[in-house]
This record gives sequence, structure tokens and C-alpha cells, in this order.
Amino acid sequence: MRNKLTLASFLLVIMAMCDYAYALSCARPQGDQVLNVLENTDAPVWFGQAKLLETKEVRPQIHPHPVKARFQIQETYLLTGLDAIEDEVEVLVPGLHVTWGIWGDTGSPKKIKRNQAGNYYFRYDQNDGWVFGGPGACTFFSEEEWANLKSGFYKDSGNINEDDPSEDCANPITQTDMNICSAKDYSTSRAELDEVYQRALEDLKDNSEALSEFEKIQTQWENYSNLNCDYNMNMYEGGSIAPLIYATCMDRLTKQRITTIKNMFPEWDN
Repeated sequence: MRNKLTLASFLLVIMAMCDYAYALSCARPQGDQVLNVLENTDAPVWFGQAKLLETKEVRPQIHPHPVKARFQIQETYLLTGLDAIEDEVEVLVPGLHVTWGIWGDTGSPKKIKRNQAGNYYFRYDQNDGWVFGGPGACTFFSEEEWANLKSGFYKDSGNINEDDPSEDCANPITQTDMNICSAKDYSTSRAELDEVYQRALEDLKDNSEALSEFEKIQTQWENYSNLNCDYNMNMYEGGSIAPLIYATCMDRLTKQRITTIKNMFPEWDN
């Protein structure tokens, strides 16, 4: 009996060490993660918004246990390798995503909940079908990358080369060109906002009350800008101009926010 308990304890320790080592390896890689996905897989991939409907455990003999999840597709931001995706899909969620990712419909408020929508990335495997690829576990996408996906930045352009001379953003001609160029404009302004915001945090670090209030206001602004521009884009839902509407709206509000923050710190001009 003692030997059996010792063996069981040993196996539990080994599994915990493997999970811990996996967790330590989950650092965000450098560069644009969407482009990393597009450049490093030949399989079809899907990025978009979906709602979790139900889950069931599969392969219980494997640790940690993978699950099968049924998602309702609500919006497709980018689909490669296939002409379309079904309205409802069954997705395999690997065990390590269950353990270390944002996956799970109970527990932490950061976990995925049933009947709630979110942004997801799925990849298609010939053996398993659609496989849950993030966010979470070792796949990370920033808010900026999700905004670029939603605006059409990556759509119809393969792996975008910003130095491609065929992309004349001073005089875009086609709707696709306008979508890509507006997304680039927003990406630039977003990068500037992130830089200005970090500088403001640094300047406010010795004033905890002001710092807390500033962070709260920034969160409220993020929520407002996303809701506002989503609303504007949804008025053109299904139209090729929708990505342009979204990116232009976000670029305008982002530039306004940059000006507002800079005006809070007049000493920056000195």
C-alpha cells in the first residue's frame, strides 16, 4: 500500500513539474503575433468573435484532459485556406490550454464563460478538425492586433509588407487599399498612444491617487472608444467599407486621446 501511495505521489509531482515548466515557457514572443501565425502555418486559420455554447470532456486518459467545445461563430475577422466557416463549429481544446490558458467555464472571472462572446483564434487540423489556438496558453494577441484584425489590416493582403511600393497610402485607389491604409494609420496612432500613456504613468508614479484615477479614466476611454467604433462599423455590417469605418473611427479617437494626455503634462513641451 505504501509503495502504491509513493508511486502515485511521484506521478503527481512529475505531472505538476511538467505543467509548471510549460507555464514558465509561456512568454509572449516578439513581433506581430498574427503575422507569426500566418507565416508559420500552412493550415487554415480563423480569427473572429464567437460564443461558447457547451463543452464536453474527451480523452480522459490524457492529463490534463482535453475538451470539445461547441462555438457559435458571430463574426469572422480573418479566414485563410477555406472559403467559409460554419455557423457553429466543434473545437478541440488541448489539455494544456485547459490548464494554463484562459480556457474554462468556471472559476476565475478571466476564464471563458458559456453564452459569452469573445475574440478567438482557431486552426484547422486534418485529424482533429478545428483546434482552439488562443488567446491564452502560449498564444498571445494584443488589443492592437485584435483591432487590426477587426479593421481588415491583414485581410486580402497575405503577410503584409509595409515597404511594398504597390501600397500607396497617399493615394489609395481600391477599397482594400483604403482598408489597409486606414488600419496602418490607426496602428501608428495606437503605438503613439501607448508610448504617451506609459510616459504619463511614469510621471504619476509618486502620486498614487492621481495614478489610480488616471488608469481608471484610461480604462473607461478604452471601453468607450471600442463600443463607439463598433457601433459605427456595425452600421455597415457586411459591406467592404466596414473595416475603413472602424479603423478611421479608432484613429480619430486615439489621436484625440493623445492630445488630451499631452495637455495634462505641459512640462513635456519644455
